[in-house]
Amino acid sequence: MDYRRYKGSGGEDGGVFDLTANTLDFLNPNYTRTYDRSSAFAYPIDYNNRQTGYYIQDHIGLTDAAFLTVGGRVDRVDNTGSRDSAFSPRVGATYLINPHASVYTVWSRSFTPQLGFVQSFDGTRLPNGQGRNIELGTKLADSTGRLSLTAAVFDLTRTNVATDDPQHEFFYLVTGEQKSRGLEIEGGWQVVPGVKLSGAYTNLIAKVTEDEHIPVGTRLGNVPRHNLYVRGDFNVEDGPLRGLGANVSVLWNSFRVADTTYFTDINGDGVNDAGFILPSYTVVDAGLNYNYQGWRLQLDVNNLFNKEYYPDASDPYRVSFGRPRNWRLSLSTRL
Repeated sequence: MDYRRYKGSGGEDGGVFDLTANTLDFLNPNYTRTYDRSSAFAYPIDYNNRQTGYYIQDHIGLTDAAFLTVGGRVDRVDNTGSRDSAFSPRVGATYLINPHASVYTVWSRSFTPQLGFVQSFDGTRLPNGQGRNIELGTKLADSTGRLSLTAAVFDLTRTNVATDDPQHEFFYLVTGEQKSRGLEIEGGWQVVPGVKLSGAYTNLIAKVTEDEHIPVGTRLGNVPRHNLYVRGDFNVEDGPLRGLGANVSVLWNSFRVADTTYFTDINGDGVNDAGFILPSYTVVDAGLNYNYQGWRLQLDVNNLFNKEYYPDASDPYRVSFGRPRNWRLSLSTRL
């Protein structure tokens, strides 16, 4: 069982978002000037949501080589006075080809409530999101356990997706269907004692398959087609430096488009201008650690080379910057 609660309040008391209005001369700014406001852009945010989930799963051995996994989840949601419930089943099967190789398949459904301030212009609550996933994969390992590989293909469909209402700013519509299909490969190699390499690659095609406002075939925003992650871990197991370790990882994401579901018309031609390109980027992380008698001292440095990158954007005026170089020093122990 799990329980979640989301509560918040706030709002906007009005403003004018026309780029030709309320201009400010940055070379000679006048901060005492009175700016135009419009109550048409005022909106409140007030929500109090609860979600309770009950779930169960059973892993059944049919034979020495065939296994069945059956499970389900019941969600009960109170969304600011509006109550709803849903059942999400999950069924999987695994077959052991030999002690070092297996194949598996999974079918499942999912449920995503429209919580918070996501609502339609007429004040009615949006229907909750639904999902369906089909996955087929294999797991391989050598007899020594030093080499492992997992590969999977999947097909994920989302319905009742909340998208920006192009006629009413700050409100949403539930339009159509989105689909993600792809391939995932993960592997690990224990090169020698104390040295391990691991990596993962994802090829993902995510697009709109049905919609009343967004053209079918439009790429989903902020989703890279290719994602590659490689990591090396190095630990000294003998000698005076025993307990000392280091790691380095490299993450590469291919280019992606900004969030095309958020309608932004810059030049007034009625065309959504939100789908601009965010460039690909590579980020390197590194760390050092020292283990001694159950204690661990660890230094992690993220974005080691202080790369400037843009992981996502909702429109041309809301582009996120990736985190600059940052570090964390921690001390922990196990009792």
